[in-house]
Amino acid sequence: MEVTQDAYKDTKVGRIPKDWEVVNLDYVLEEFQNGYAFSSKGYLDRGTPIVSMAYIGLKGQFNFDYQKAKYWNSEEKNKLANYVLRKGDLLIAMTDVTPAKNLIGRMIIIDIDDEFFLNQRVGLLRCNSKIDPKFLMYFGNGRYWRHYSMSYSTLGVQTNLGTKEIKKGKIPLPSKPEQQKIAEILSTVDEQIATTGKIIEKSKELKKGLMQKLFSQGIGHTEFKDTKIGRIPKDWKVIFLKDCCEINKDSLPSSTKGDYSFYYLDLSLVKKGVIDFPMTKVEFKNAPSRAKRKINKGDVLMSTVRPNLLGNAYVTFDSEEYIVSTGFAVLSCLKDISSEFLYHYLYCRMMQYQIETALIGSSYPAINSKDISILKVPLPPIAEQQKIAAILSETDAKIRKEQTQKLQLEALKKGLMQQLLTGKKRVVV
Repeated sequence: MEVTQDAYKDTKVGRIPKDWEVVNLDYVLEEFQNGYAFSSKGYLDRGTPIVSMAYIGLKGQFNFDYQKAKYWNSEEKNKLANYVLRKGDLLIAMTDVTPAKNLIGRMIIIDIDDEFFLNQRVGLLRCNSKIDPKFLMYFGNGRYWRHYSMSYSTLGVQTNLGTKEIKKGKIPLPSKPEQQKIAEILSTVDEQIATTGKIIEKSKELKKGLMQKLFSQGIGHTEFKDTKIGRIPKDWKVIFLKDCCEINKDSLPSSTKGDYSFYYLDLSLVKKGVIDFPMTKVEFKNAPSRAKRKINKGDVLMSTVRPNLLGNAYVTFDSEEYIVSTGFAVLSCLKDISSEFLYHYLYCRMMQYQIETALIGSSYPAINSKDISILKVPLPPIAEQQKIAAILSETDAKIRKEQTQKLQLEALKKGLMQQLLTGKKRVVV
């Protein structure tokens, strides 16, 4: 239900219902425990894993990774009993770790059936009966807690939270049943987000397998041959990239008028086939020196700088007003070559291996134009190219649909947090 205007009050945590309290965090804590300073000299290959700042996610999730974790001698559990964590424990980030902006004050609940050790700069919040830990976690990941309720200290370029600062932090306190209902609603959305995320990851893995199969076995073939790029159908060809497309066929000349304006696509705007289109044009005289390549609808953009990031794209839009960075190779396919087929092949393991072996440089590894031109491409007849491209494009469309659904759920959760955690919208208990 909506809260009427006269049922509000202004507080240090913002505008909340009059029947809610505002208390210091210490009021709802049974115990606060800072982590232990484990020495790297004592790390083991096996033992009890250590929970550090690295596993507190920006969206309030527990991102634990057993492969990357540090381990400590399990026989020291009795000695370090105060630092043993279990499923259900609520943790808070006490240090702002670059480049994870806005991490300080974030809270997560351990959701894994295991025991852990608590590392320094991570705090353990043991709640008393006055508060639901999940409600506190959701408030801790909202903007009022981290931006208005807390005071921070700074050490060099790093922002820190101390024990006293955490305990004095202000939080709203609805009735326990209302806390639980709010936490239940937000948890339900979180579960939907997590489920959708797992579906996306599974779909991506299935696509990898499908792509490898299609580019090595094709559709309906029974006879195969060995080539320099692996085993492929007997009637397929292997040709150089320069023989199936024109590479960088058109660029802006240096004589271009200074006031000529265009939308500029640089490497940062293209991520795995998704383009973040710029909203404003730039004039040639003010454009970066890399703003040179012309593109046409049907072209393929291949990232040549840090190509392992897979910043490739298929140009499906009207492109007359767009110029792209020289960090891309613009591939314009010749007759009987499917641009869509070539675009998908850029992500195939066979192509990625060729690109990796041709890279030069370490800080900004890149592939030069000569090496691009002699990359090898397996070539089925045009009809089969189109079928393979259609299958992979359909798979991409399904993944994008799932990604859109996840974004919608995340937006829903953000809106619900703003409304429920401030009491702007009340729940029925």
